[in-house]
Amino acid sequence: MHFLHLHKVEIGIFILALLARLFYFGLSLEVNNGNVINTVAAADGYFTVSQNLIDGHGLSSDAGPPYTPYSFRPPLFHFFIAGTYAFFGNYWGVIFLQIVLASLLPVLGMRLAGYFIENRRVLIALGVFLALEPSFVLYSVFLYSEIFFIFWLFVATEALFAYLRNGRSGYLVFSGFLLGLATLTRPTTEYLPIIIGAMLLWNHRGNFSRKILTDVGMYAAVFLLTIAPWVYRNYIVFGVAGISPQAGVNLYTQVLPTVYSIERGTTFQEEYNALTAAGVHGPNEADITEGRKYMKIAVPLLLAHPKGFTLSILNDGWSFFVLDGTFNFLRHIQIRPEEMIGKPSLVALFSDPAAVGVYILRNLNSPVVFSILLARAVWVSLTLLFLLGVWRYRKSRGMSLHATAAFLIILYFAATSLLAGFGLSSRYRLPVNVFIVAFAFYEIAAIAPRLLQKVRRLHA
Repeated sequence: MHFLHLHKVEIGIFILALLARLFYFGLSLEVNNGNVINTVAAADGYFTVSQNLIDGHGLSSDAGPPYTPYSFRPPLFHFFIAGTYAFFGNYWGVIFLQIVLASLLPVLGMRLAGYFIENRRVLIALGVFLALEPSFVLYSVFLYSEIFFIFWLFVATEALFAYLRNGRSGYLVFSGFLLGLATLTRPTTEYLPIIIGAMLLWNHRGNFSRKILTDVGMYAAVFLLTIAPWVYRNYIVFGVAGISPQAGVNLYTQVLPTVYSIERGTTFQEEYNALTAAGVHGPNEADITEGRKYMKIAVPLLLAHPKGFTLSILNDGWSFFVLDGTFNFLRHIQIRPEEMIGKPSLVALFSDPAAVGVYILRNLNSPVVFSILLARAVWVSLTLLFLLGVWRYRKSRGMSLHATAAFLIILYFAATSLLAGFGLSSRYRLPVNVFIVAFAFYEIAAIAPRLLQKVRRLHA
């Protein structure tokens, strides 16, 4: 009872998150006529690969023999699905366990932000926001790797933050292991240990000691040992010592079609279809041997189109922070606007701002379009507040090591999103929503009292 009383807010936020996800899952199940497989199966191939594991065909995405070994994405989430299925005997258990994990993330996020923000109201508001944020809810109810990945990332960051607070080497070593598990779920964090290690060494630049060098060295070694079995497997099976071909494949099949569509006035899908028709393997089809090959082809082609490449980078940099995910949230339960703009927001705004204005005015009376526009306005506002919050935090308190780490992790994920082209969605920002919103709410907490005072004076 003492535990429940002490953590009643956190338990309440967990229950709120759980109910929101169960309700949305129920809606998803309803539009899929009660078919749980159609409800949970998703486009990234996790369902197919895990089904082959369940059926005894190994780590493969083939629908039939010879079941070629799979190497496009790391294996941990596939094993999670297959292992959970084996335990429960059905996909109901798999998705329910994922929903429970997803419901824990708002509470874990509050704990992470609490390392550098002491305002309890800000932390509670953050927890409620993460419990109800549409993209977080959306990716909880089908088998993408986001939730499983973010769980490992959060606990790895928790261990890192504990190390920054008390200096105990074991926490940093454990963080390296957990970050390795995150990387074996999604390769996005493959280079994050370099950023973290560099930050730790920079922080001790005027006072290097054997301890900090040993700690960073152990952190790197444990991370590498954790991912080593998968790297070794790929070397034995494919002759390539790597985690995933996604960087090269995405440059060639996501960024290049984006650049071409910008410069030629075509659609992304037309350019993508032209590449795949020529025999290029896109996501879910490529294997690890094609990553470096595609990168060597893509880089010169991208550099030969500086205008389109620059606009692609600007669009992704903008979209990373402001994409709200509301369209995908509604589409998953078969609610769609009757009319679409047809282009990413920044590209549409630059190429035909008048058409964007006319579209908005024409569709303001549509509840769906209005919801999407409102959600976009919220994230534009949160982005501005985030930047102001970081500036205020640094000016008033100096950037603590925890806040610096949070900010660097945001920048790291923003940089990795530049490989998505027009394929970028709000899912790319999900791992760092906690830090972006924490700084934004910190700014709101700072300016709200003054705004309330002005309002009271006006009404006095």
